[in-house]
Amino acid sequence: MMRFESPQRPIDSSARRLKRKPSYALAAAWLRLTRAMRRWKTRALVAGWFNRIARVLADRRLARLSVRRDKIWSEIFHRFGSVFGDVLVASGCADVRVASELTVCCVRLHDVVNGDPRNRCLPDMMWRACVLNRSISADATRKLRSRFHLRALLDEMAPSDERAAIRFFVFSTSGEREARRAQRKSIRSFYGVEQRRAVETGLEMFADFLCKKRLMVESRTVGVVSSRILETPQAAFEFIVDSLGDD
Repeated sequence: MMRFESPQRPIDSSARRLKRKPSYALAAAWLRLTRAMRRWKTRALVAGWFNRIARVLADRRLARLSVRRDKIWSEIFHRFGSVFGDVLVASGCADVRVASELTVCCVRLHDVVNGDPRNRCLPDMMWRACVLNRSISADATRKLRSRFHLRALLDEMAPSDERAAIRFFVFSTSGEREARRAQRKSIRSFYGVEQRRAVETGLEMFADFLCKKRLMVESRTVGVVSSRILETPQAAFEFIVDSLGDD
């Protein structure tokens, strides 16, 4: 069963490789491993009926797949955990309950993945898992679908200080966004001048990237982000701000 984990990357040599992978590629790898584990569990069960050695070999293979999948999930949660958390806070979830409700979201995601084995789009399944969670209001899920995809699309951009600023300040795993929301301050007034400039420049670069790559964006997001709403950099910028804006 999928568990809530602290949003930290695994501490070993594979962490650096995972860190460099785009989110869509990482999500695809996690889904492949999830389905492979399902097949190997069946093989281990069948092998146990006929051959003890075959059962041991199947169990070892299953254990290796499980370790690899857990490491990938840790990196995925590091990236998307703040999106899960933001929607819980926007729904009025108390701070002391956020961790337990995140666990519920993860369990729901596990159910969605098992219930739709042909679906290859993890961000969209994350959104469906949130919709199934009764602690999350319908209003809070309105922008969430595109928000999950925007976090994944951000990794498709070339590395830069501006991209890093969006990751840290807009998709932060710290309490900064909750503090800003509690004080009813916008990103323009909460952070310092240099931080604001980096984020605003990053958002403009992100919008330009989405506009230029709009056909790829529509394909990667399975149509959730239509190319029609990204026809100009300004239109793309407005879409990003609306999707990422506080609820």
